[in-house]
Amino acid sequence: MLNAALGFVQESKAEQAVAALARMTAANASVVRDGNLQQVPDASLVCGDLLVLNEGDSVGADARLVEAAPLRVQGASLTGESEAVLKDAATLQKAAPFGDRLNMVYKGTAIAQGRGRAVVTGTGMATEMGAIAKMLETTEQRPTPLQIEVA
Repeated sequence: MLNAALGFVQESKAEQAVAALARMTAANASVVRDGNLQQVPDASLVCGDLLVLNEGDSVGADARLVEAAPLRVQGASLTGESEAVLKDAATLQKAAPFGDRLNMVYKGTAIAQGRGRAVVTGTGMATEMGAIAKMLETTEQRPTPLQIEVA
């Protein structure tokens, strides 16, 4: 009985520690809502929010830049580029491929240098990262020659 009680207490403390760690590492974003700067969880971002981006921040949603003071974004998770890309708030003159949209920041990228502000255009699965996740879900698994031989 004592062993069971001690096990229960230890498991409870471990669960509390994991929950606390999850709260500490939850991704948050700085946004301006109703004229006030607020810290909100990435999951609560909505289209139209004004993100405030600073060096070291993780971008919590796809967003269109409205202000950029030498802003460099590390987008290797989406584009595979090893160098941070200089972003610009200027409107593009024509449609551009994903990697050339210099006036956009994307969920899953990080601010490497500078600061900026951007209006959220997509959240959750309605982001470029979400589109990649959808593609991975629908990708058909075909057995490799090695898997066929083993079977």
